[in-house]
Amino acid sequence: MRRARATCWISLAAFGQLLLTTAAHAQTAAPMTAPVAAPPAVAAPPPGAPLPPPYGGYPPPQLTQPMMPRPVAGPFVRLTTDNMNGRLQVMRMKWTNVCAAPCEVAVDPNGVYRIGGGTVRPSEEFRMPRPAGNVLIDTQTGSTVKHWVGFGMILGGLGAVLAGALVYSVAPSENSQTDVFGDVNNSTRNFDHTVGITYIVIGALVAAIGIPLSMSSTSVTVR
Repeated sequence: MRRARATCWISLAAFGQLLLTTAAHAQTAAPMTAPVAAPPAVAAPPPGAPLPPPYGGYPPPQLTQPMMPRPVAGPFVRLTTDNMNGRLQVMRMKWTNVCAAPCEVAVDPNGVYRIGGGTVRPSEEFRMPRPAGNVLIDTQTGSTVKHWVGFGMILGGLGAVLAGALVYSVAPSENSQTDVFGDVNNSTRNFDHTVGITYIVIGALVAAIGIPLSMSSTSVTVR
């Protein structure tokens, strides 16, 4: 009888210990955390604006999106020339080079153009024949050096002609000089006439050579 009672008390003690252990675990359980809110959406930057650095300043500033210039909408030009120094130039407060042959670029249809550059004698001003499409510019260039050399030769030749005419005109006449025997001295007169004629002939030749040189110019055909 006593053994049965002891067994019952042991069972009750074990059951009570089990209840205490379960309650302790329930009290020490980790509390539930609140749900994490999603980060707010970032609006996309407008077109052409620099991209913001995403993480710690990366990428560096030089890798941000650049502002791209608008492409030129105009006629597509091809240039042919007999002188590789020739340039297509446009008036922008002053004459500015656009391209060298063969060019093959789109240009402003409203611009004022010419052919020039280096020693090339500038051509007359011209405009594009159409606002779009292909435009062929064919040029035969003149030389600025030839132009000014020819101009100088014309001035020098005319000066020589005038000097020769002056020497010829002041030569003594037949009755102006006589020797001790009363004969006319023709040697001085003949020498002056020879010098004057020589100057006139040489000056005329130099001026004749200088005239075509001074007319060196650049011709342009636009089509």
